[in-house]
Amino acid sequence: ATDPDSYIPQQVAIGPYHYWSQELYEMERYKIASAKRFQEQLQSLKLEHMVDQLIRLEHRIRACYHRYLYFNGETLMWMMVIDASFLLEFLQVYSIQDGAMIPGVSSRMSHLMDYAGRKIAHNEILKDIVMPENQLPLFVLRKMLEFKFSSLELADDMLLSMLI
Repeated sequence: ATDPDSYIPQQVAIGPYHYWSQELYEMERYKIASAKRFQEQLQSLKLEHMVDQLIRLEHRIRACYHRYLYFNGETLMWMMVIDASFLLEFLQVYSIQDGAMIPGVSSRMSHLMDYAGRKIAHNEILKDIVMPENQLPLFVLRKMLEFKFSSLELADDMLLSMLI
């Protein structure tokens, strides 16, 4: 209560609590661009299909938040898909497999962050991502990766690699 900067994001809103914060809107274009790139990697699947799949998990998603979420189901699921796309792309920057970066990491995000963590925006975004009020349920990230990979095992391996 005495230090709002320790829990209120300054650069990027991930999840529903700070979604309407006008000072964080600048990052929305990066999040939407990440979602478009995520869809491009899925070949024939559309983001709408992911939203439809997440709607089936709506009660479970809402249960992860301790406050009531004033969003209808479809809006909340679009937020989850867009935010998860951004978060997965951000985490993918750190994913190293056999000593090399995983292919497909966007050069469009490279001005915001790098693996060595030298860029200022990178540190600010990373600080925001780990804030307790700026989180997505882990199973949403897993579900998004299920769409991308041919098996649940590959999706789990990738998520584990990203989180480590």
